[in-house]
Amino acid sequence: MKKAREVIIILILFTFGINLHADEEILDNTGAAFLTIDPFPRTAAMGSAATGICGGITSIFFNPGALVLTEGDVISSTHCEWFQGIRFENIALSHKMKNIGALGVDVKGFYTGGMERRAGDSPEPEGTFGAYFINFGITYSKQLFYFLPVGLSLRGITEKIDTLSAFGTCLDIGLLYRTFIDGLQFGFVLKNLGPEMKFKEEKFKLPGLIRFGAGYRIFSGNLLFSADIEKIGKRKATLNVGSEVIILRTLSIRAGVNGENRKEIGKTAGLSLGAGFAVGDINIDYAFVNYDYLGMTHRFGLTFTPGVTEEEKKRIKKLALEEARKSLREKEKMMSSMSFEKGEELIREGKFDEAINELDISLIWDPGNAKANGLLKKVKEGMRAKEENDAFILGKKAFESGNWLEAITQFDRVLKLNPNNKEAVDFMNHAKNRLEDESLRLAQKEKEKSEDIQSLFNSAVKEYSRSNYRLAITKWQKVLALDPSREDAKSYIAKSQEKLNRKLTSLVNKLNKQIKKKDWLSVISTVKKIKSIEVANKNANAAEKEANREIKKLIQSNLKKAKEFYKQGKMFSSEEYFRIVLRYNSGNKEAKSYLKRIAMIGEKEDADKWYLKGIDAYTKNQFKLAISYWNRCLSIEPEYEKAKKNIERAKKKLAELKTVE
Repeated sequence: MKKAREVIIILILFTFGINLHADEEILDNTGAAFLTIDPFPRTAAMGSAATGICGGITSIFFNPGALVLTEGDVISSTHCEWFQGIRFENIALSHKMKNIGALGVDVKGFYTGGMERRAGDSPEPEGTFGAYFINFGITYSKQLFYFLPVGLSLRGITEKIDTLSAFGTCLDIGLLYRTFIDGLQFGFVLKNLGPEMKFKEEKFKLPGLIRFGAGYRIFSGNLLFSADIEKIGKRKATLNVGSEVIILRTLSIRAGVNGENRKEIGKTAGLSLGAGFAVGDINIDYAFVNYDYLGMTHRFGLTFTPGVTEEEKKRIKKLALEEARKSLREKEKMMSSMSFEKGEELIREGKFDEAINELDISLIWDPGNAKANGLLKKVKEGMRAKEENDAFILGKKAFESGNWLEAITQFDRVLKLNPNNKEAVDFMNHAKNRLEDESLRLAQKEKEKSEDIQSLFNSAVKEYSRSNYRLAITKWQKVLALDPSREDAKSYIAKSQEKLNRKLTSLVNKLNKQIKKKDWLSVISTVKKIKSIEVANKNANAAEKEANREIKKLIQSNLKKAKEFYKQGKMFSSEEYFRIVLRYNSGNKEAKSYLKRIAMIGEKEDADKWYLKGIDAYTKNQFKLAISYWNRCLSIEPEYEKAKKNIERAKKKLAELKTVE
């Protein structure tokens, strides 16, 4: 009799979802609590933290978006011995439809029977009755992009206790974000979205919930960590965590904690353990979950993947690669379009340098974007014309004020931008003639100068116009050593020194920014430029020591990571870190040796990963590293046209930077 009363209480909780804590209000009057119960042994053993796990039949319940990542067809069944004589069964099937997506169906049912029916305090029962709760649904999942599968589940709900019954419908929506960090995914789900249900005269809402989760696999996928943050109705959010270890590809050991059960029932509730055993196409799973004073539950599961032979797995993998490549192309178009639109907006705002950078990135994502290519040429031409005009105006002002040296410098800039500017050529020649005449007049007034001195002076002028101020100063100092009366040489030395001081200030500011960003390779490059102006510069010497120290640490840490990934068989990640080592030390023999070994076992599907790594490096202005990644991509897939085009673009960038420097 006591057991029957307990069962009835639990059934009421299942139906109307009354909160077990007396100090909290009834939450939204929610019911159909069985909708939130995990039907799968594998995930139940992991604390029901599976929203961010990639693929598998459990996606039907946890994240419909991830179902499309399940290999082949899957049939799964579960039997659970619940507490107080209640049991539930679950059957789920999924089918992969090539490029269309994946389809899944499932049925979950809770049931109990043999409860005595009594009228009042009658000593004799009038008979017995039973109860059942059934949830059935259909799920569709598709890869919207390679990195973003999405899914939708439509569900029906039916409940019956003795002669009373209720029926309802609801909707689940889920998506999975596959990051570029190998093995890391994030999931987001909205579940049980639907209208109120009615049980006799009592109306109640469905237990709508929001769930955000993450999953991370390491050691070639043999160790999985997962975590979910879950919020049901107005209840406070709870945390579920779980893990799984796979041993010899056959035995799986699982453990987890379900925060919702601990919060609602007791401190020891929600602790779970389980195991799985794989034999060919069959997986057998078990899970034990503690519900504190309510009792213990045991789930037994059987999963069958019919016909997935090694050949079929290869075929599925090939199809997945083709689909991933297609999704990658879609992502490239989308990212290119976004950068193009941002570039257009920056042009409207008059931020042309930033616009050029965005349009350049647009073409890195999609080298065939004709709109971006045309607009980039137009903006660059406009910028070139503006720079040419500005330099011409400055040159003309200098000419009119008699500053022949500055006039020559500015007109030289004009002619580098546009060698066909005849007006600039004329001004340039006039300025050179005036400068030469002036020098000759000064020379005639003081004393006759030798041709060698004048040649040296003119050579210094040429270096000045090329912005080689240090060399120009050296040559003018030689002129003064030969003829101390040359006031023009003294004047130009002062001007050159002023230019150097400005350049030095600019470089020191640039150096400080690079140190702040911890861009140590750029720090070393800038230090060399500063030392070419001022050898004993304290800022440069201190920065050089710090940069060398940090680069040494980076080489050691990246080398360590690379070796660890190599031992784990994760060749892509291993090669990535070895290439980072070579970025900091191109002559590192250990990294080169490992890369030779890895190159011999490269897989074709890695080509896309290297291509994307190149784009990531390019957008961070790491052009040499980007070229290295794209060359690696071409070593795997020689006809990867976009990688070829992007290498040329990166080489042009390096050439432009060298010219500016």
